[in-house]
Amino acid sequence: MLARNAEVDENLIHLAKQYGGVFRLHKLFNEPQIVITDPKLVQSILNSYDYQGFNARSLSYDPFGSGLVRAQGSNHRRQRKLMNPLFTFTKIKEMTPTFVQGGQQLKDYCLEKIGDKEEERIPIALLVRKITLDIIGFNYNFNSFTSGSELAYAYNIIGTYNTSPLYNALIDFFPFIRKLPFSFNVRYNNSLKTIKTISEKLVIEHKKNPIRGKDLLSLLIEANETAPDNEKLTHDELISQIKTLLTAGHETTSISVSWALYFLAKYPKYQDKLRDELINAFPDRDHQPTFDEIEQLKYLDCVFKETLRVVPPGNFNVIEGFVFKKKAIGMSRPIPGIDLWVLK
Repeated sequence: MLARNAEVDENLIHLAKQYGGVFRLHKLFNEPQIVITDPKLVQSILNSYDYQGFNARSLSYDPFGSGLVRAQGSNHRRQRKLMNPLFTFTKIKEMTPTFVQGGQQLKDYCLEKIGDKEEERIPIALLVRKITLDIIGFNYNFNSFTSGSELAYAYNIIGTYNTSPLYNALIDFFPFIRKLPFSFNVRYNNSLKTIKTISEKLVIEHKKNPIRGKDLLSLLIEANETAPDNEKLTHDELISQIKTLLTAGHETTSISVSWALYFLAKYPKYQDKLRDELINAFPDRDHQPTFDEIEQLKYLDCVFKETLRVVPPGNFNVIEGFVFKKKAIGMSRPIPGIDLWVLK
């Protein structure tokens, strides 16, 4: 995944509308890349292992380490086999009380801030980011929401890390630039170190005092401990998976929730319709709904599905330097060493 600013994203969307589902661009130093927006083609690529080799340059600076995001071949299949059971219907259902408790905490905070006032300005995107971080590792007392935790601060730095398109393009070719002592580099790299340190601390603490929780971090560590020796994650892989879950998990969720709240505020008619559904289903605002009760909220389901359709939280995948076989992407010729931008 590469960070791009809003202007670049808008330009790519404009080009996709103008030229269709597949088109080619040239980036810095005239390096070719193919942008793919056709839904069937995107599905084929993202579900395919039919590629050969990769460009090591693209892996030279990766905050996720050796986790599922960057693992290849047999390593990726082994890691995916261990992690897939964490996201089954049953496991997600068991996590519902954790989700609800986080939502109640956010609701209580907002009610307290508003009080008897007609209106109150609340930094909802920041609050949602904090609460989703606590939900992912609920048994580990991140306390991101109730206090300014070190981990929440680190993610806030990374979330606001925005550099020029030229800087991003140069990093693609000269990753050592990230290590130069610019102030924004120092803050960014220190934040990555903080996330790694806390991830390592989680593993150590769990080994000393095992926590049988239903949150993702507890389930991951427990699954790894009970896996056959030949399927276990190495220490570095386990740390990388925790970083992946913390980063990708809470960021994508918080982005989607923030957009949903934005759209509801922008369109009061739909906000009122959703509010009516929720009040009718749960007259007691302190009621903690079960998974089955939430599943009956059809309009809430529509709101989030439409939000994900309009603004998917992870709308770009960049597959760098792969050589795909013909059948993998349905082209007449294989693509030798061309970066693919997959626009979802």
